[in-house]
Amino acid sequence: MHEIDFEHAGRAAAFLVASLAVVAVGKLARDGLAIRKGRDLNALIANDDNTAVAIEQSAFFVATVVGLLGAIVLTGETVVDQAIDFAVTATYVLGALLACEAWTLK
Repeated sequence: MHEIDFEHAGRAAAFLVASLAVVAVGKLARDGLAIRKGRDLNALIANDDNTAVAIEQSAFFVATVVGLLGAIVLTGETVVDQAIDFAVTATYVLGALLACEAWTLK
C-alpha cells in the first residue's frame, strides 16, 4: 500500500485555495472595471438573461485558469520560492486579462 505524502497534499491544497482566490479577485476586479464603464455584469446575466455576457464571463474564468496552469510547473525549490512564482504568474495573468478587458470593453 502506498503512503500518503501529507506535505505534498498540503502544498497542493494551498495552491488550489490560492488559485480560487486569484479567480475571485479577478472577478471582483473585472466587475469593478465594468461598473466604472456603466455595466453591471451580474445584473445583465441574472436579470436580463444575457447569454453573451455569461459566455464572456465564462471565457474570462477559463482564461484565468489556463493562465494559472503555467504556475503548476514551479521552479522554486522551497515553498516560499514556489509561492513567489505563483504570485508573479497570477499578477501577470490578471494584469494582462484586465488590461485587455479595459481596452476592449465598450
